Amino acid sequence: METAELVRQKMKELRLTLGMTQEEFGRLVGVSGQHIYRVESGDRSPTLEMIDALSKKCGVPRAYFFTAEDRRSLPPSEIQAFLRSTGELTEDDIRLILDLLELRRRRREQEREGGDKEGGA
Repeated sequence: METAELVRQKMKELRLTLGMTQEEFGRLVGVSGQHIYRVESGDRSPTLEMIDALSKKCGVPRAYFFTAEDRRSLPPSEIQAFLRSTGELTEDDIRLILDLLELRRRRREQEREGGDKEGGA
């Protein structure tokens, strides 16, 4: 699945989980319900500011929007392509984001391994 499509899907999933209309959801990030409709339908792309605001206001990590249903993260190349497509980030910004995502992935693996060891003892 393309990164932009996944982000759109996750935005809609979050909105529906919260039981919000497109208008209510749009107010969270300072856009109209019509704008949310256009994002969800693929006519517009979500901005990083929108993702950041939803992350903060809805209490979900930014990675939520880039994580597929099976809970495996998208390949870094797809995330990188999406971040570049926004035109809002420098190459250093993109590298930093990818490094942070990789660090988080490693920590989660370590936490799972630690949990498995504790559970088996």
